[in-house]
Amino acid sequence: MASTKPKVIVIDNFAVLSNALGNFPTTRSILQNLVNELASMIGGITVIVAEMSFNKESIDLGGIEFTSDAVIIMKHGIEKAMLVRIMGFRKLRRALITVAEVSFTIREGIGIQVFIPPYLEEVKPPRLDVH
Repeated sequence: MASTKPKVIVIDNFAVLSNALGNFPTTRSILQNLVNELASMIGGITVIVAEMSFNKESIDLGGIEFTSDAVIIMKHGIEKAMLVRIMGFRKLRRALITVAEVSFTIREGIGIQVFIPPYLEEVKPPRLDVH
């Protein structure tokens, strides 16, 4: 890190790292301090990526969410015999989150391709005074 000076550090997959270290209160505080220190060391941002079962709606990341700059939750499952992948944005510091979840695919030679739904604007009512 000292030689490359990254501006972004991505911890992927947080659940695997957390499980490998064990689910102890001390482990949670060590990980929380690690994320906080990494961001300070590089003067950049930290992104936490976690995977969650498709049919679940919550995941316990503990206090790590408060120290990281972004938290992205990845889910995948099968619907109508098709693989469905969803990326959820739980936190994006200093950014307005207007879309909580987006579909994505992983393509050879491209990587992650995200499908952002169109932004719908409010349609103003027609003016009745114009003929």
